[in-house]
This record gives sequence, structure tokens and C-alpha cells, in this order.
Amino acid sequence: MTIHKTSALVALVASLLFFALSLTPFFRQGEHKVYDIFLRFRPKRERLGNVVFLDVDDQSVAHIGVFPWPRSVMAEGLLRLKEYGARAAIFDIEYIDKSPTQVDEVYLQKGLQADYNRRFSEIGLTVTELLKAISTGQIQGNDASRYTNDILETIALERDGLYRDTLSITRDNDEYLARSAALFGHAWGTLNLQDEFLLTGEQAERRVLAEEQFSYPITAGEDIPSGNSIDVLAAIPSFMGAVRGAGFTNVEIDIDGIRRRIYLTRKVQDHWYLQLAFAPLVDALGNPSIELQHRRLIMKGTSLPNAPDIVIPLDDTGAMMLDWPATSYRDSYTHVSFVRFSLLAEYQSNIEQYLDALFFADRNLFPYLTENAGTIAAAFNKAGDSRSLAVDETNDEAFAAYLTQRDDGLSRLETFLGTALTYLENETAGLLENASDSEAAYIGRSPVLPNPS
Repeated sequence: MTIHKTSALVALVASLLFFALSLTPFFRQGEHKVYDIFLRFRPKRERLGNVVFLDVDDQSVAHIGVFPWPRSVMAEGLLRLKEYGARAAIFDIEYIDKSPTQVDEVYLQKGLQADYNRRFSEIGLTVTELLKAISTGQIQGNDASRYTNDILETIALERDGLYRDTLSITRDNDEYLARSAALFGHAWGTLNLQDEFLLTGEQAERRVLAEEQFSYPITAGEDIPSGNSIDVLAAIPSFMGAVRGAGFTNVEIDIDGIRRRIYLTRKVQDHWYLQLAFAPLVDALGNPSIELQHRRLIMKGTSLPNAPDIVIPLDDTGAMMLDWPATSYRDSYTHVSFVRFSLLAEYQSNIEQYLDALFFADRNLFPYLTENAGTIAAAFNKAGDSRSLAVDETNDEAFAAYLTQRDDGLSRLETFLGTALTYLENETAGLLENASDSEAAYIGRSPVLPNPS
């Protein structure tokens, strides 16, 4: 064998050997580490500031309890996000199965009492206003009967409201989540791509919904990698019918537990789907046309004035390499614990309960406090009714009215608190000055308001 032939054979054997070694976990892991090292030398770039992770963390579970939570908790979270003007809410929770109709323990423990107090305070306010009008001579005694129907109508409305509130203990939380998602208007659900077995029964029927509502027109050649998925499982139909869009959650994790690459598109039975985070981005860019070529994805005609066409590099398998932050999950981007949403709801509920307690306190002792408490409670009652209407009828105008009425109640409360303490101190001082010893002892321990100290 000549020297040239020997050299060629050695080169061929060495190439085959290194190719075989490159397929082993050891060499693949070495390649990953080299990639991570190169990332450290890239210029630092400011990360997106308008992306927030809403975490269901240990603190949230400890505070709210009953995990997994009723889906009403997530529904309430969507409504809170709508208050803040969030542009999109992306669920990485796969609501594959219907939740059983059961007692909503969160609402039973924290919401039902507040609703009962709110309903009874509305009745009490109506009766109080009538009695005050009679006592001040605005309504003559013989004319009071004319207002009986108004009072009865108010009682009937609140009675029906109490009935609906009580039924909410066992409400269909799937339907409530769907209505909240529809009202929010920019929620994104999940698709789960199936790689092994075709779905059967009702779940198989969901693929038709996914194809009609969530697939995306993509131009790609026959030699473009498209994945090995054979079916797609969408979330429950009620929820998927209410969301703006959906994307698949399937990801591939490297052997060291790090996600360095992600597939932006996958094909299932002649229909293309977008990845969960990529789908709302494409929507925000004006739903441009997408073309897949060898090692790149091209978006043409985006809504960006300075970049109508965007090219995303891909690897040989069709995945985008991630410029992942070499830091902990907690230190990446902005994180907000769901417990903060829960606390906001509790604060508002507690405010309404305190107003109700004040409204039903001794009116002869502190008439100014009880009268104003009733007026403020009425503003919150209106807000609650508008909110319920907004969810039930997917009514943005009703939701806007809820925000206005709630803010009006908070504004009145702020003004009221600024004067209530001074009034209470003056009234208490006057009562103590003219009271007997036993009366003074009663006034001193009155539970109407907490001790200012």
C-alpha cells in the first residue's frame, strides 16, 4: 500500500472515529459547554422589561392553599391582569381535563361571607335612606308606603344575588375561567404535540379545533425538518374557544438539564403550529408570512417599521439556539408571586367588610360614620355587580364601569378616612364630657373603630 493510500485511509478512519464519538453523550456535553463559554463573550444586552413571570410559588401555595387550586383562582388572576392593562397572558398550564364540579373552597372560605355582607348592606342602606327621609320630613309618613315597592324590589334583587352567590360555591370553574379569558381578550392556551400514539375519543376531536383555530400558514420545502409529531392535543374546548391563540409546549432539554435550543414551528398532519411563546410574538408583529428555509426562518411583512422582514437562524434540525441567561430562574427577567394578587383581593374584601360593620354599628352614637360608610359600601356594591356582569356577558363596558365605580369607592374611602378619625375623637370627647361613669366606660370600649394607637 502506497503512502498516499495509507494517509487517506488513516484520515478516513479518524474522521469516522470522531464522527462516532461526536454522537456520544460525552462529546455532545462538551459541545454544549463550549457554546455556554462563547455566550459569556457576547455583548451584554438589556433584556425585555415588559415580560413578567407570574409565579405559582411556595409562598402562593402556603397563602391560598388547596393545591392544585380551583381554576377560579386563575380566572381571578386574569381579571386582575386586565385591570393592569396586560397585553397578553400566556398559560403554560395544560388544561387537558375538565375539572370536577366541586366545592370551591377558596371562595367558600374567603369570598362568600364578603358577598353576603355586601348584599345585606345594600338592603340596609336603602331602608336607612328611607327612614332618614321620613325623619327629616323629606317624606311624609303617609307617603312612605309609596316607596314600599322600591324597597321590595331592592330586597328581591339582593335575594336573587345571594342565591347566585351561593350557587358559586359549586360553580363550573372551567366555564368561569373561559369567560374570564374571553373578557381578558389576550390569553394564550397550550397545545401538546403527541409523538407516539394517536388520540382517541373526545380528545381526538379537539385536533379539528386546533387545525381550524390555531394552525399557522407556513411555506416550507419538503426537505425542511418538521418534527415527528403525529397528533395534537388541545386544552378543554371551553377554554380554547375563549383564548386568542395557542402554541405547543413541547421542548427538548439537553442532557445536563439546560434548554439551549427551541423549535419555533412543528408540523402535524399537514398543519403547522407555533411554539407557545412564539405564537403571541407573531401575533404582536401583525401575523406576517413565515417561510422556512434551510437553517433559517424568515418572517416577511412584520409591523415593525424598521424591520419588516426578520430572519432567525436555525440549526440543522430546525431549532433556534437560545441566548439563555447563565443565571438562576429567579434572577432571570421579572418575577411576581401570585400571592400578591391574592392579597389585593383580600384587602378589598376586608375594606368592604369593615364598611359593612361600621354601617351596622350604633347609628345614634356615630351617625356621621355610619352614614358615610353606607355610601362608600354602596359604591363598592355597584362595582361588584358591574364586574359580575362583565364576566357573565363578556362586556368590556361593564368592566370599565367596574373600574370607575371601584376607584370612586376608594377615593371616597380615602376622603372619609381623612376626616373620620378627627370626627370620632371630637364626638368621643363630647360624649365623655357629658356622660355618666357607666356610659363613659361603654363609650371607651366601643368596637366601632380600632384604637388609633
